[in-house]
Amino acid sequence: KLLNVTDSVMVQMNSGLKSIKGFRSLQSVGGSLVLEGNKKLRNLTGLGNLTQIGGSLLLSRTGLRSFRGLEGLEDIGGRLSIVSNSYISDMDGLNLLSRVGASMVVKYNQMLKSFSGLGKLTQIGGSMDIQLNQKLFNLTGLEHLISMEGSFALFNNPAMENMDQLENLLRVGGSFVVGSNEDLVSIQLPAVKSIGSQASVALHATPDRRKLLDYENVSDESYNHIFAVEYNTKLRDLNISDDIEGLPWNFYVGNNQYLSGWIPWDLLTKGSVRMASLAYNNFSGPVDPYLCESTVEKVTLNGNKDVCGSVPEDCHMDIVAANTNLRKPCKGIVAPTCILESQDEQLCTVIAPEHSSHPKEITFTFPKYELEDGLPESFNASIEYQFGVGTHPEKANVNPFTKIEEINNTGPNGTFMSYTWNVEDRHISLISGLTYYVLVNAYDLTGATAKNIVSGGTMIDVMPPDVTDAKVELNVDEDGPYRIKWRGYESKSGISNYKVSLLRDGKVVKTTSVMGDTTSLDGILDGIKNGTIFSAEVVAESMAGLESPKVMSVAVVPIPDSGLKNDRILVGVGVGVALGCLTTAGIISFFVLRHLKRQREKAKE
Repeated sequence: KLLNVTDSVMVQMNSGLKSIKGFRSLQSVGGSLVLEGNKKLRNLTGLGNLTQIGGSLLLSRTGLRSFRGLEGLEDIGGRLSIVSNSYISDMDGLNLLSRVGASMVVKYNQMLKSFSGLGKLTQIGGSMDIQLNQKLFNLTGLEHLISMEGSFALFNNPAMENMDQLENLLRVGGSFVVGSNEDLVSIQLPAVKSIGSQASVALHATPDRRKLLDYENVSDESYNHIFAVEYNTKLRDLNISDDIEGLPWNFYVGNNQYLSGWIPWDLLTKGSVRMASLAYNNFSGPVDPYLCESTVEKVTLNGNKDVCGSVPEDCHMDIVAANTNLRKPCKGIVAPTCILESQDEQLCTVIAPEHSSHPKEITFTFPKYELEDGLPESFNASIEYQFGVGTHPEKANVNPFTKIEEINNTGPNGTFMSYTWNVEDRHISLISGLTYYVLVNAYDLTGATAKNIVSGGTMIDVMPPDVTDAKVELNVDEDGPYRIKWRGYESKSGISNYKVSLLRDGKVVKTTSVMGDTTSLDGILDGIKNGTIFSAEVVAESMAGLESPKVMSVAVVPIPDSGLKNDRILVGVGVGVALGCLTTAGIISFFVLRHLKRQREKAKE
């Protein structure tokens, strides 16, 4: 009995061989088992006790109808090649096979429809090459395949409709290539973690934010690995796990004219992808700005007509985008929205001072904006702001819309932003007396721009209030009441408030601030002594924050029995009465006694 063969068993080119039942006792082959060119061999009956092949298994150009007879085979140490077997329809008979130590090649099997029968296969030590199997419909039977250390290639299988069965595949150590499968509609890799050898390189950032790779000790093999899905003319769905951690340096998805939706930018940021071509699909949407901070150096987008939007100005990538709408606004994208709009749309406005005395600048604040559509989170960071200034709330006729380069966060939780527009470097000034409006809008890299928000207008007033016609009057009664009245202050921006001071012997006794629409102030003084000199001064402050010169009243001295209550009042110049003259310590004070005749008449009564 032949139980074990330490070397290979090769049965080749036996045109009349119909049976190999003579191997019924064979349990293991240390080398390879080759069955090639035996066109009348229809079954493998006789290999039922074979459990292990140390080398390769080659089944080529046979008349086999199935692999029944290999039900006990558990492990192949080398390659499994199934080539040019015209009648094989599935893998039934390899039901216990759990590992292929090297590559698995399945080519030119005209009747093969699926891999059903390989339900135990979990590991392929090399590559998997599936080509030119005319009736191969899908990859049923490979549901439990977990890893292959080499590459995966699926080429020119014209009946292949989907390859959704690789649901547990975690790792492909080499390239992943799916091409020219004309009926392929769907590719699903929901569990995959890694494709391609991950080079041991250092990633470091340069001052221009570009991330570069340190090429020392990088194996040449890693440069050659690719991820390619190309020329699958009916492909509509490419779904790769969100948890994938690595992809090859070269990423090609192209010439799949029905593959639509947004470009899978997230895949390009995985691992060490450097070169990416996504040409001539039906992709749309903007370029993810996060890609500019990845290792990707060049992206080709030719022929994706609806790829649109812009990229950050400091993006290091070389982008080739013929026959696209890149750098044009995207269609159907919701513009950034004011974060306060849900609370109260009226809060979404530009806040600027109503009046200003600064002809060289205007400082304004406005609320932040956020994205409201399904764009990736990284697009929120791409929101930009621009402002314009005009003399009309709907026109930026003074300063055209300009990108705001440096913005300061302010307000609760940084919900507002502030900026100062300075025109000094433009050698111009804002015109005093004119009102200027600040318009702001937000936009993102898609080109979608929010509607303008506008300030209430800032009037420029560079002149302090005019006091040419200003008058101040002071009336003081011996009993303590006093009244200060003023008039004649003028300002383009209006008067905000008055600072009114009462002075006793030249020293301020009391200062009071009153609103700009006030024209008099009443008060009461304690301890008034006859002969004390009182005066008043008023300073006006404009709405623009500029103070006028002081305007003084004429000094007055209270007279006995001349209280305001019985109309006996000492009045300053405002009532036009000549004052007496006193000289005390070099100070000349004027006073008069008014209504003496009337007082004497009242005394007679």
